[in-house]
Amino acid sequence: MYIWTAADAGCALGDVRAKSEKLAAEFGFDKTAFSLPQHISLKISFFIDDERASEVIDVLSDYFSLLRRFEVETDKIEVSGGIVWLKIKKTDALLSLHSSLDKMMSEKYGITPHKFDNDFIFHSTLYFGTENEASSMFEILKDQPFQKSFTSDGIFIGTSESGLPGTYKVVRHIGLN
Repeated sequence: MYIWTAADAGCALGDVRAKSEKLAAEFGFDKTAFSLPQHISLKISFFIDDERASEVIDVLSDYFSLLRRFEVETDKIEVSGGIVWLKIKKTDALLSLHSSLDKMMSEKYGITPHKFDNDFIFHSTLYFGTENEASSMFEILKDQPFQKSFTSDGIFIGTSESGLPGTYKVVRHIGLN
């Protein structure tokens, strides 16, 4: 099973997401990017044996339940291949959270950080599909207004049997103090 963790960005980025969803529907583009709540991934999803998945989810839940709300600073809308994302600035809070997750999963479960974890790009996906679709979406979304900063007040934990886009589901939402 694959496990995924993310900061909740739904309230703050709801307007730009709604615009993206509306455009994708109008153009008849792929809607897989909208299968999860708007979020900022905190670590590349990772595989864990099914029999240990509940334990890992509980450990992550316990860890996240100790966190406080944290500030997020947005940067700009970018396109990279078939993905349109809102780039998130690397803050001490996000870097510490990412590093702690990598360290915890490595020490407790032997999960080696993914190559993208080594130079993690914090972002909130607004669309993904083909490169042509993403280019079309980017041309319209690049000037879309969005919040320059916000407080993340929750964490999502999700799972997927295959790890493929569109197969993840949220299994826990942890509110932050």
